[in-house]
Amino acid sequence: MITDINVNKPEPIVFEKPPKSFNKNSNVNYTIKSLEAGELVLITEFYNNGLSLLKKLQIHLKRKLPNKSFQE
Repeated sequence: MITDINVNKPEPIVFEKPPKSFNKNSNVNYTIKSLEAGELVLITEFYNNGLSLLKKLQIHLKRKLPNKSFQE
């Protein structure tokens, strides 16, 4: 029995202007401000760069939004 495989190919993202890039030498606070402003950020070089940005972003959000309940 052969089943059809449906491939989900996402559409490429088309940039109007080049996105800001982030690597290990980038300013984390500037990158977080860019993300808060709704700008796209391209993580370059290594996978670890993305993990470090996510960790700093999580710390930033916990400081900015310390409440844990839904109502708060």
